[in-house]
Amino acid sequence: MMRKMKDIMPPGMMPKEMDVAIKRLEAGEDPEKIEADMGDVLGEFMGGEEGGPGGRGGGSYSRDGGLYDY
Repeated sequence: MMRKMKDIMPPGMMPKEMDVAIKRLEAGEDPEKIEADMGDVLGEFMGGEEGGPGGRGGGSYSRDGGLYDY
């Protein structure tokens, strides 16, 4: 999933650390160990606690009450 996401994104959009994490995952390393070594690279990129390119910060979802007819 991470490889596909990287391939879809414009060049230079993904953090360089993501390449390292992807290579380690593909080599069969434990994802928990990679996260412990590198931190939450994907979570930070997707707009984790500090906010980021995702723009929403906090990573929480909201519901648009007018979007669906119930």
